[in-house]
Amino acid sequence: MSSQEITCRILHVDLSREKSRVEEIPDDTCRLFLGGKALAYYLGYRLIPPGTDPLGPGNKLIFSAGFLSAVAPGASKVSVLSKSPLTLLLHDSHAGDFFSPLLRKAGYNAIVVEGSLKSPGYIWVNDDRVEIRDASHIWGKTVSEATDQIRRETSGNASVATIGPAGERLVRYAHIAFDVYRAAGRGGLGAVMGSKRLKAIAVYGSGRPRVYDEERLKRLRDYWFRHFSESPRYADIREYGTTNALEFSAMASMSPSYNFKKPWIPESLASRLSGDAVKRYEVEAPWFIHGKSCPIKCARYVRAKYGDRYLRSSPSMRTWRCLGRQRESSTSR
Repeated sequence: MSSQEITCRILHVDLSREKSRVEEIPDDTCRLFLGGKALAYYLGYRLIPPGTDPLGPGNKLIFSAGFLSAVAPGASKVSVLSKSPLTLLLHDSHAGDFFSPLLRKAGYNAIVVEGSLKSPGYIWVNDDRVEIRDASHIWGKTVSEATDQIRRETSGNASVATIGPAGERLVRYAHIAFDVYRAAGRGGLGAVMGSKRLKAIAVYGSGRPRVYDEERLKRLRDYWFRHFSESPRYADIREYGTTNALEFSAMASMSPSYNFKKPWIPESLASRLSGDAVKRYEVEAPWFIHGKSCPIKCARYVRAKYGDRYLRSSPSMRTWRCLGRQRESSTSR
């Protein structure tokens, strides 16, 4: 194989047989479907036949790393695809942080999960070693509890995709959480994961993707990092992330608020949920918030007190604008 050829390595995990294998997709196909959503749909259309029961063992759950993950600063998106129990169609959802880069560093472009376990378990991918481990002791635990326990059992540097009790109970809008604070939240793919009795997938990789021209990549990476770090055009989003956009969308009547029941929220409310209001609670992001290496940082990592508890979150405009029903007042409409 010449140095210009591309090979996509797909890790297939059959839960029913508790076996794994690696498929190598050749150069011409990889160039058509470079990664992320495109590669996920290629695999989904090839492997999920019509008539598949979304919550049956024949459905596949595909985790596809973005093509630039572990190569470009801040590139961290993973695409998750399966047949949705909500729409009965192939459905994709996306999330960030370290899962996608570590999957690439482990040497894989995607993971395809099929079948179902007899009892709860999780997958541990550590470079070229793949294990299916017992998860009976964390079945029923919340996402944060399960993630912490899995890191203790595998590696403190692992990235973990986890479901909570909703996914275990096959709630058809359950999401898959990545490193606790990021979620593939559309299509009910957490229910698909729960139907397979798969609590989580933990990934760690120590390698790096092969690059054809390292020097050229470094020049491009440095140029674009400086551009986004220094350009006045991005000063506002560098300071506040996307939370400040809530005020602009409120002024333009483009906020899908009240669980998408209204396109408008008062500017006075928007100002209390964005910009400086959020930044007051900002704290240093932990290591596994992959956006730390991004010059934009769309979301901020915050810590605030609610009652007698301190809560941590990573809000962005997309989560803030979709907040649920609020008590009506004379200023709202």
